[in-house]
Amino acid sequence: MQDRRLPRGRPKPYSTMMVLLTTIFITIAFIGLYEAQQWAWQQHLVSADDNSNRQPSASDDPQPRQRELAPVAAAPEPPVSVHKTDEPTTSCLPVAVPKRMSLEEKEAIADAFMSVVSTREAFPLLLNYLGMYRIGTGGEIGVYNGEFSDRLLRLSSPKRYHMIEPKAKRFFEVRRELLQGERSFDISWHRNYSQEAASLFDDGYFDFLYVDGSHSHDDVLRDLHLYYPKMRKGAILAGHDFCGKRSKQLVNVGGKKRKIPWCGEYDTLHQDLTRKHATGGRQKRSMSGCAKAVLSFFHGLNITVHFTREDRPALDPLSQDPHSPIPHLNPSWWCLVR
Repeated sequence: MQDRRLPRGRPKPYSTMMVLLTTIFITIAFIGLYEAQQWAWQQHLVSADDNSNRQPSASDDPQPRQRELAPVAAAPEPPVSVHKTDEPTTSCLPVAVPKRMSLEEKEAIADAFMSVVSTREAFPLLLNYLGMYRIGTGGEIGVYNGEFSDRLLRLSSPKRYHMIEPKAKRFFEVRRELLQGERSFDISWHRNYSQEAASLFDDGYFDFLYVDGSHSHDDVLRDLHLYYPKMRKGAILAGHDFCGKRSKQLVNVGGKKRKIPWCGEYDTLHQDLTRKHATGGRQKRSMSGCAKAVLSFFHGLNITVHFTREDRPALDPLSQDPHSPIPHLNPSWWCLVR
Protein backbone atom coordinates (compact mmCIF):
# COMPACT_ATOMS: atom_id res chain seq x y z
CA MET A 1 0.00 0.00 0.00
CA GLN A 2 1.37 3.41 -0.98
CA ASP A 3 2.25 5.80 1.90
CA ARG A 4 0.52 9.14 1.25
CA ARG A 5 2.05 10.99 4.24
CA LEU A 6 4.10 14.09 3.44
CA PRO A 7 7.83 14.05 4.07
CA ARG A 8 8.84 15.22 7.59
CA GLY A 9 9.51 18.98 7.81
CA ARG A 10 7.33 19.93 4.83
CA PRO A 11 4.26 22.09 5.76
CA LYS A 12 0.83 20.71 5.13
CA PRO A 13 -1.16 22.42 2.32
CA TYR A 14 -4.13 23.27 4.54
CA SER A 15 -1.91 24.90 7.21
CA THR A 16 -0.39 27.24 4.60
CA MET A 17 -3.85 28.17 3.41
CA MET A 18 -4.98 28.97 6.97
CA VAL A 19 -2.03 31.30 7.53
CA LEU A 20 -2.79 33.12 4.26
CA LEU A 21 -6.49 33.55 5.09
CA THR A 22 -5.69 34.77 8.62
CA THR A 23 -3.28 37.38 7.25
CA ILE A 24 -5.87 38.62 4.77
CA PHE A 25 -8.53 38.83 7.51
CA ILE A 26 -6.26 40.83 9.88
CA THR A 27 -5.31 43.22 7.06
CA ILE A 28 -8.97 43.87 6.20
CA ALA A 29 -9.75 44.46 9.89
CA PHE A 30 -6.97 47.06 10.25
CA ILE A 31 -8.10 48.82 7.06
CA GLY A 32 -11.67 48.96 8.38
CA LEU A 33 -10.54 50.35 11.74
CA TYR A 34 -8.46 53.03 10.02
CA GLU A 35 -11.38 54.07 7.79
CA ALA A 36 -13.69 54.25 10.83
CA GLN A 37 -11.25 56.54 12.68
CA GLN A 38 -10.96 58.81 9.64
CA TRP A 39 -14.74 59.05 9.33
CA ALA A 40 -15.13 59.86 13.05
CA TRP A 41 -12.48 62.59 12.83
CA GLN A 42 -14.21 64.18 9.81
CA GLN A 43 -17.54 64.17 11.66
CA HIS A 44 -15.85 65.87 14.64
CA LEU A 45 -14.43 68.62 12.42
CA VAL A 46 -17.81 69.21 10.75
CA SER A 47 -19.53 69.40 14.12
CA ALA A 48 -16.95 71.86 15.48
CA ASP A 49 -17.31 74.06 12.37
CA ASP A 50 -21.11 74.08 12.71
CA ASN A 51 -20.91 75.10 16.36
CA SER A 52 -18.52 77.95 15.58
CA ASN A 53 -20.84 79.35 12.88
CA ARG A 54 -24.04 78.89 14.89
CA GLN A 55 -25.63 82.04 16.34
CA PRO A 56 -26.15 81.88 20.11
CA SER A 57 -29.79 81.44 21.15
CA ALA A 58 -31.63 82.60 24.19
CA SER A 59 -31.64 79.09 25.61
CA ASP A 60 -27.86 78.96 25.73
CA ASP A 61 -26.38 79.35 29.20
CA PRO A 62 -23.88 82.23 29.10
CA GLN A 63 -22.41 81.41 32.51
CA PRO A 64 -19.76 78.90 31.35
CA ARG A 65 -18.51 81.33 28.69
CA GLN A 66 -18.37 84.13 31.22
CA ARG A 67 -16.25 81.98 33.50
CA GLU A 68 -13.82 81.28 30.64
CA LEU A 69 -13.43 84.95 29.77
CA ALA A 70 -13.20 86.20 33.34
CA PRO A 71 -9.71 87.53 34.16
CA VAL A 72 -7.64 85.37 36.44
CA ALA A 73 -6.91 87.13 39.70
CA ALA A 74 -3.24 87.48 40.61
CA ALA A 75 -2.14 84.97 43.21
CA PRO A 76 -1.30 86.59 46.54
CA GLU A 77 2.35 86.68 47.53
CA PRO A 78 3.04 83.67 49.78
CA PRO A 79 3.76 84.62 53.37
CA VAL A 80 7.20 83.95 54.71
CA SER A 81 6.84 81.41 57.46
CA VAL A 82 9.39 78.93 58.69
CA HIS A 83 8.40 76.14 61.03
CA LYS A 84 11.12 74.67 63.19
CA THR A 85 11.00 70.89 63.38
CA ASP A 86 13.23 68.25 64.88
CA GLU A 87 13.69 66.71 61.46
CA PRO A 88 14.38 68.75 58.28
CA THR A 89 11.52 68.83 55.81
CA THR A 90 11.01 70.63 52.52
CA SER A 91 7.57 71.81 53.69
CA CYS A 92 9.25 74.60 55.68
CA LEU A 93 10.58 76.21 52.49
CA PRO A 94 8.46 78.89 50.79
CA VAL A 95 7.55 78.32 47.16
CA ALA A 96 8.99 81.68 46.12
CA VAL A 97 11.33 83.96 48.00
CA PRO A 98 9.90 87.50 48.25
CA LYS A 99 11.92 90.20 46.54
CA ARG A 100 11.74 92.41 49.60
CA MET A 101 12.24 90.86 53.00
CA SER A 102 13.69 91.77 56.33
CA LEU A 103 16.98 90.39 57.59
CA GLU A 104 15.07 88.17 60.01
CA GLU A 105 12.99 86.70 57.19
CA LYS A 106 16.07 86.23 55.00
CA GLU A 107 17.92 84.42 57.77
CA ALA A 108 14.91 82.21 58.51
CA ILE A 109 14.63 81.23 54.84
CA ALA A 110 18.37 80.57 54.57
CA ASP A 111 18.32 78.49 57.77
CA ALA A 112 15.38 76.43 56.46
CA PHE A 113 17.15 75.87 53.14
CA MET A 114 20.44 74.83 54.75
CA SER A 115 18.69 72.51 57.21
CA VAL A 116 17.41 70.51 54.24
CA VAL A 117 20.62 70.57 52.16
CA SER A 118 23.10 70.81 55.01
CA THR A 119 26.47 70.86 53.27
CA ARG A 120 28.87 73.54 52.13
CA GLU A 121 28.20 72.42 48.54
CA ALA A 122 24.77 74.05 48.96
CA PHE A 123 26.12 77.57 49.46
CA PRO A 124 26.00 78.43 45.72
CA LEU A 125 22.48 76.97 45.56
CA LEU A 126 21.49 79.09 48.57
CA LEU A 127 22.76 82.21 46.83
CA ASN A 128 20.68 81.32 43.76
CA TYR A 129 17.64 80.66 45.96
CA LEU A 130 18.00 84.09 47.54
CA GLY A 131 18.03 85.72 44.09
CA MET A 132 21.76 86.33 43.71
CA TYR A 133 22.40 84.21 40.61
CA ARG A 134 24.87 85.94 38.23
CA ILE A 135 24.91 89.10 40.34
CA GLY A 136 26.92 90.34 43.28
CA THR A 137 30.51 89.80 44.37
CA GLY A 138 31.91 86.69 45.99
CA GLY A 139 35.28 85.55 47.26
CA GLU A 140 37.27 82.95 49.15
CA ILE A 141 40.18 83.29 51.57
CA GLY A 142 42.44 80.27 51.29
CA VAL A 143 41.55 78.80 47.92
CA TYR A 144 44.08 75.95 48.13
CA ASN A 145 43.59 74.07 44.82
CA GLY A 146 40.46 75.99 43.77
CA GLU A 147 38.03 73.07 44.08
CA PHE A 148 35.34 74.87 46.11
CA SER A 149 35.68 78.10 44.12
CA ASP A 150 35.28 76.07 40.94
CA ARG A 151 31.91 74.68 42.07
CA LEU A 152 30.67 78.00 43.40
CA LEU A 153 31.52 79.80 40.16
CA ARG A 154 29.88 77.17 37.96
CA LEU A 155 26.67 76.95 40.01
CA SER A 156 26.15 80.54 41.16
CA SER A 157 28.23 82.56 38.65
CA PRO A 158 28.70 85.79 40.64
CA LYS A 159 29.47 88.91 38.68
CA ARG A 160 32.91 89.21 40.29
CA TYR A 161 34.95 86.71 42.27
CA HIS A 162 38.15 87.19 44.27
CA MET A 163 40.54 84.37 45.17
CA ILE A 164 42.90 85.26 48.02
CA GLU A 165 45.75 82.74 48.04
CA PRO A 166 49.45 83.58 48.48
CA LYS A 167 50.72 80.37 46.88
CA ALA A 168 49.21 78.43 44.00
CA LYS A 169 48.55 74.78 44.83
CA ARG A 170 48.24 71.82 42.52
CA PHE A 171 45.54 72.22 39.83
CA PHE A 172 44.72 75.78 40.96
CA GLU A 173 46.13 77.46 37.83
CA VAL A 174 44.49 74.85 35.59
CA ARG A 175 41.07 75.34 37.18
CA ARG A 176 41.30 79.13 36.93
CA GLU A 177 42.30 79.02 33.25
CA LEU A 178 39.53 76.55 32.40
CA LEU A 179 36.91 78.70 34.14
CA GLN A 180 37.97 81.86 32.38
CA GLY A 181 38.07 80.00 29.07
CA GLU A 182 34.58 78.52 29.41
CA ARG A 183 32.77 81.71 30.43
CA SER A 184 33.54 85.36 30.84
CA PHE A 185 34.04 85.13 34.59
CA ASP A 186 35.57 88.19 36.23
CA ILE A 187 38.10 86.35 38.43
CA SER A 188 40.88 88.05 40.36
CA TRP A 189 43.69 86.14 42.02
CA HIS A 190 45.33 88.07 44.86
CA ARG A 191 48.69 86.50 45.71
CA ASN A 192 48.63 87.95 49.20
CA TYR A 193 47.90 86.80 52.71
CA SER A 194 44.44 87.73 53.95
CA GLN A 195 45.65 90.58 56.17
CA GLU A 196 47.52 92.12 53.23
CA ALA A 197 44.63 91.79 50.76
CA ALA A 198 42.02 93.33 53.08
CA SER A 199 43.05 96.87 52.15
CA LEU A 200 42.18 96.17 48.48
CA PHE A 201 38.43 96.08 49.16
CA ASP A 202 36.06 98.83 50.22
CA ASP A 203 33.63 98.45 53.09
CA GLY A 204 30.34 96.82 52.08
CA TYR A 205 31.92 95.15 49.04
CA PHE A 206 31.20 91.40 49.29
CA ASP A 207 27.86 89.61 48.98
CA PHE A 208 29.42 86.25 49.87
CA LEU A 209 32.79 85.37 51.40
CA TYR A 210 34.14 81.99 52.45
CA VAL A 211 36.96 82.03 55.02
CA ASP A 212 39.23 78.99 54.76
CA GLY A 213 42.74 80.31 55.41
CA SER A 214 44.70 79.77 58.59
CA HIS A 215 42.64 77.94 61.23
CA SER A 216 44.39 79.11 64.38
CA HIS A 217 42.27 81.06 66.87
CA ASP A 218 44.15 84.35 66.46
CA ASP A 219 44.31 84.20 62.64
CA VAL A 220 40.59 83.45 62.28
CA LEU A 221 39.70 86.22 64.71
CA ARG A 222 41.92 88.65 62.78
CA ASP A 223 40.29 87.70 59.45
CA LEU A 224 36.82 88.26 60.91
CA HIS A 225 37.77 91.68 62.27
CA LEU A 226 39.28 92.67 58.90
CA TYR A 227 36.63 91.31 56.53
CA TYR A 228 33.35 91.68 58.40
CA PRO A 229 33.23 95.43 57.55
CA LYS A 230 33.83 94.45 53.89
CA MET A 231 30.49 92.62 53.80
CA ARG A 232 27.25 94.18 52.63
CA LYS A 233 24.25 94.18 54.91
CA GLY A 234 22.37 90.91 54.41
CA ALA A 235 25.41 89.17 52.89
CA ILE A 236 26.42 85.58 53.70
CA LEU A 237 29.72 85.20 55.56
CA ALA A 238 30.90 81.62 55.98
CA GLY A 239 33.95 79.52 56.69
CA HIS A 240 35.31 76.01 56.99
CA ASP A 241 36.30 73.62 59.82
CA PHE A 242 33.79 74.35 62.59
CA CYS A 243 34.52 71.34 64.82
CA GLY A 244 36.82 69.83 67.44
CA LYS A 245 38.15 66.58 68.85
CA ARG A 246 36.14 64.60 71.39
CA SER A 247 38.15 66.14 74.19
CA LYS A 248 37.74 69.66 72.76
CA GLN A 249 34.07 69.82 71.85
CA LEU A 250 33.37 72.29 74.67
CA VAL A 251 34.60 75.87 74.15
CA ASN A 252 34.23 78.82 76.49
CA VAL A 253 32.32 81.69 74.86
CA GLY A 254 31.14 84.68 76.87
CA GLY A 255 31.58 82.85 80.16
CA LYS A 256 29.48 79.88 79.02
CA LYS A 257 30.39 76.49 77.62
CA ARG A 258 29.31 75.93 74.03
CA LYS A 259 29.42 72.52 72.41
CA ILE A 260 30.69 72.25 68.84
CA PRO A 261 30.45 69.31 66.40
CA TRP A 262 32.94 66.48 66.45
CA CYS A 263 35.40 66.55 63.54
CA GLY A 264 35.27 62.75 63.26
CA GLU A 265 37.89 60.37 61.93
CA TYR A 266 39.89 59.89 58.77
CA ASP A 267 38.83 56.92 56.70
CA THR A 268 40.85 54.82 54.30
CA LEU A 269 38.91 56.01 51.23
CA HIS A 270 39.06 59.78 51.80
CA GLN A 271 42.47 60.38 53.25
CA ASP A 272 43.89 63.87 53.17
CA LEU A 273 47.08 63.08 51.27
CA THR A 274 48.56 66.50 52.05
CA ARG A 275 49.01 65.61 55.74
CA LYS A 276 51.10 62.75 57.07
CA HIS A 277 48.83 62.13 60.07
CA ALA A 278 45.74 61.60 57.89
CA THR A 279 45.57 57.84 58.33
CA GLY A 280 42.39 55.79 58.33
CA GLY A 281 40.73 55.35 61.75
CA ARG A 282 42.66 58.17 63.39
CA GLN A 283 40.75 61.07 64.97
CA LYS A 284 40.90 64.20 62.85
CA ARG A 285 42.87 67.26 63.89
CA SER A 286 40.91 69.54 66.18
CA MET A 287 39.68 72.88 64.83
CA SER A 288 38.30 74.07 68.16
CA GLY A 289 40.40 77.25 68.01
CA CYS A 290 38.73 78.21 64.74
CA ALA A 291 35.25 77.45 66.12
CA LYS A 292 35.92 79.39 69.34
CA ALA A 293 37.11 82.44 67.39
CA VAL A 294 33.95 82.41 65.24
CA LEU A 295 31.60 82.01 68.21
CA SER A 296 33.40 84.67 70.25
CA PHE A 297 33.40 87.24 67.44
CA PHE A 298 29.71 86.92 66.58
CA HIS A 299 28.70 86.61 70.24
CA GLY A 300 29.89 90.18 70.67
CA LEU A 301 27.74 91.27 67.72
CA ASN A 302 24.70 89.26 68.91
CA ILE A 303 24.62 87.34 65.62
CA THR A 304 23.56 83.69 65.40
CA VAL A 305 26.13 81.28 63.99
CA HIS A 306 24.80 78.32 61.98
CA PHE A 307 26.74 75.30 60.78
CA THR A 308 26.33 72.55 58.18
CA ARG A 309 25.96 68.91 59.22
CA GLU A 310 27.79 67.48 56.19
CA ASP A 311 27.62 63.69 56.75
CA ARG A 312 26.15 63.90 60.28
CA PRO A 313 22.60 62.73 61.10
CA ALA A 314 19.98 65.46 61.40
CA LEU A 315 19.01 64.27 64.89
CA ASP A 316 22.63 64.21 66.08
CA PRO A 317 24.46 67.11 64.37
CA LEU A 318 27.12 67.28 67.12
CA SER A 319 27.87 63.53 66.93
CA GLN A 320 27.20 63.01 70.64
CA ASP A 321 25.61 59.59 70.24
CA PRO A 322 28.37 56.94 70.16
CA HIS A 323 26.15 54.81 67.90
CA SER A 324 25.87 57.51 65.22
CA PRO A 325 27.87 57.04 61.99
CA ILE A 326 31.40 58.41 62.24
CA PRO A 327 31.63 61.70 60.29
CA HIS A 328 34.50 62.29 57.88
CA LEU A 329 33.71 65.80 56.56
CA ASN A 330 34.29 68.94 58.61
CA PRO A 331 31.28 71.27 58.99
CA SER A 332 31.20 74.84 57.76
CA TRP A 333 29.84 77.79 59.72
CA TRP A 334 27.78 80.64 58.23
CA CYS A 335 25.87 83.70 59.36
CA LEU A 336 23.89 86.61 57.95
CA VAL A 337 25.67 89.95 58.13
CA ARG A 338 23.70 92.61 60.04
